[in-house]
Order: sequence, then C-alpha cells, then structure tokens
Amino acid sequence: MFIVVSRWAVPSQHLEAIDHAGKQVREVLRKQPGVLDVRGFRNEEGVFVAVVSYADEATYRRVIDDPQGAFVRALEESGLTQHAVWIGSERGEAQD
Repeated sequence: MFIVVSRWAVPSQHLEAIDHAGKQVREVLRKQPGVLDVRGFRNEEGVFVAVVSYADEATYRRVIDDPQGAFVRALEESGLTQHAVWIGSERGEAQD
C-alpha cells in the first residue's frame, strides 16, 4: 500500500468553501480503482490534512498525474485550489 499525506493551508474566510470542495475531491478519489481509503481532517494548527491510501505507487501516479483524469478535473471543478494552498506532501510505502 502506498500512502500520501498532504497538507493544505486554508485562510479562515475560506473554511466553509474548503469543506465543500474537499468533500467533492475526496468523493472522486474514493471512486478511483486502486484507491483504498481517503480521509481528511483539520489539525490543531488549522491545517487541513488529507490522507489517501493507494494499492501501490503506480496507482497513485495514474490517478494523480493524468492531466485529463478525474482527480485533476475534480480539483478544477471544486475550486479547491482557489480556497487552499498546498503546503506539501509525504509519500511512501506502508510498513505494516
């Protein structure tokens, strides 16, 4: 299993919009073949954290890197990147 943990900064005036946009993107990811789990939460510093598990790194690359794929379309249609700024991601193979 390949896990990706992404962090997004969300200005306070965008909290309601990001809740809706994030939900849209998570729902699209959950429907992609090879996506095993999708979770999101806001940490104690107010940073939105997305945790996504994929069957393997190839699945991750297929889902995320396809410029015509459902994930890229979901980002555009939801307006997520208009309401949040990507801070960075940690990626790697699960140990257990």
